[in-house]
Amino acid sequence: MHGARRAVAASGIVGLMGFVASSFALEAFADTPTVLVSSGVSLVADGMPSIFDPTVIWYTAPTCTAAPPAAGLPGAVVAAGAPGDELLPAVLTRSSIYGSTPRQLFYSNPPRPVATCNPYQLLSNLGADGSWLYFVDNQGPNGGWGLEKRSRDANVEDASMLLADLSALLGPAASLRAAEILEVGDYGVLFVILHTDVSDVMVEYRQTDGFLINSFVAAGGSFALHSMQKPYLYFRMSCKY
Repeated sequence: MHGARRAVAASGIVGLMGFVASSFALEAFADTPTVLVSSGVSLVADGMPSIFDPTVIWYTAPTCTAAPPAAGLPGAVVAAGAPGDELLPAVLTRSSIYGSTPRQLFYSNPPRPVATCNPYQLLSNLGADGSWLYFVDNQGPNGGWGLEKRSRDANVEDASMLLADLSALLGPAASLRAAEILEVGDYGVLFVILHTDVSDVMVEYRQTDGFLINSFVAAGGSFALHSMQKPYLYFRMSCKY
């Protein structure tokens, strides 16, 4: 049985090819890992690369000394103006396991005073299908949280498409800490878990235009997306009583 997987370690991307075979027990033999990206990798788009798609898209987060990332969450909220590095950009980059020249899909590095963090904040994983990336960032209306989609072939000057104003959905009572996205291409929908300081909420949107299909898939306690196997959605949930 042959298999392929990719790992993110030490802020880079390493490709691993494994072979498993034995008549009595599984025995793994690993080739020498191939370094695909040596540094600057904060997050890799979901499902990349795959057997059918050699593309690799990754996010490089601008570091900030104000606060460490929240444990177990893909992003960390750091207030604009906190002590940090005023020079570092937020970047989405695209390449291939075949060694194609990396190309930037997104770049944000607005001018700001010395020792000021980059104000851009990515708060979720990078959901992906064959044409688009899906994510939550602070580029929504009035600098609020938005569910965005961006072409995998975008240029840095292209605008992302706003699918949903999440700040308006949550209202002023809840503060968003992190988000998780599950892209379900067979159904053309996105399931989004919003981790707030009040409780967790799962909502469902149409991929094409952000139409809100279900604003209350689940709520309460703390939960995390797992997978989709027709016709069921699986997620982990812990409740407080």
